[in-house]
Amino acid sequence: MIIRRAKSHSHSLFNTDTTTTITTTTNNNSISAVATYPLNAVLQHQENVALLSLSKAAESTHYYGTSPRSGSFIMACSPILVPLDITRPLLADKKRPFAHLKPRALGLSAVRTVAQQAGLFVLNFFTDQLEYEQKNTELVYDGKLTAYEAEMDNEEWEKTEWSHRKALLPQKTIIAFFKLQSSTLLMRFYEYLASRYISTAILDKLTMDVFKASKRNQSLTKSPSSSATFKTMYSTCLWANAIAFLADGTVQQVIFISGYWVYLQKRRRKRKKSSGGKKEDTAIGGEVLNVVLKSMRLTVARASAWVVSSVGGALGSVAYPGYGTIFGIQLGDSIVSSLLMD
Repeated sequence: MIIRRAKSHSHSLFNTDTTTTITTTTNNNSISAVATYPLNAVLQHQENVALLSLSKAAESTHYYGTSPRSGSFIMACSPILVPLDITRPLLADKKRPFAHLKPRALGLSAVRTVAQQAGLFVLNFFTDQLEYEQKNTELVYDGKLTAYEAEMDNEEWEKTEWSHRKALLPQKTIIAFFKLQSSTLLMRFYEYLASRYISTAILDKLTMDVFKASKRNQSLTKSPSSSATFKTMYSTCLWANAIAFLADGTVQQVIFISGYWVYLQKRRRKRKKSSGGKKEDTAIGGEVLNVVLKSMRLTVARASAWVVSSVGGALGSVAYPGYGTIFGIQLGDSIVSSLLMD
């Protein structure tokens, strides 16, 4: 199928006098169809779907295209269906600097934070519970505990830890919410910097809304295969989450380094007070090395969460585009955070 824009004396892309001619030809059945539409109608999603119905004679369609400014699109038969959304302008999903402070955005952020902290709460609890029960099982094998004592100890740990962690959950959720707002502000700043040094096409990938992207992929694709959806959405999530995870990692690094510095100052004052005001030699090199190692561990954890959350988003898009995408991203982030972060 070949789509070409007819010549027009007007330079306006959305001029209603400008027309688009669509020619569909199949060699096997010798079927040919020609239709002419206003170009502005072609650029609407409803008309786009109508145009694609002309290719029913083909087994499937693979879209190849450039910007509408080039004046032509080419569609060729292919066993893989890849959507071309000609109705979406670049940077359509890019948020304004303070858009996240609006009531609706704050509400969504609160829901996201609660969901993430709830996932971390459950994952951390069951992970620690399994470790504790494993230790008691080893003690039973060594003859240091009986099976009954180990079972009672496990039940006591479960009751105590569940109550203690449940009481701390609201505080952790509030802290996480304010961390998210700080990360969002920093993310908008990174987007501003990126807009000054990279192309618009790349910036569009970095600022794409994965929820909307998964919905668009579903609506523009005719009977998509799971593998094609996974590959498309994995790449989309990887690009779209890059700045977000960079900003989140930066905030966590600042919190860690500043918190560790405060801890060192308190420890030094305590040592100085206990020694009667005498100065003590401190292993500065060891402290610096400890900070560097923990900072590297945090970096690796956030980088791993970025990749795993993109995989989760792709799997969620296959299962349920939209909300499944968001859930998969949050689940992947929570799993890595529970495994690699303290």
